Amino acid sequence: MGVDTSSGMIERLVRSIRDERSMRLQREVEEKRFRHRTETSERRVFSLGQHFT
Repeated sequence: MGVDTSSGMIERLVRSIRDERSMRLQREVEEKRFRHRTETSERRVFSLGQHFT
């Protein structure tokens, strides 16, 4: 019974680590998308500003 408990704990730990890694990677993808949109918007604003000077 102790082996089953240890095995179950290890499986839950591994699953938890995988889930955390997956969430972290997803967050990184979302941050990259946000930065890209922000940089694109800033370039457009700068470009528009150039037309009015």
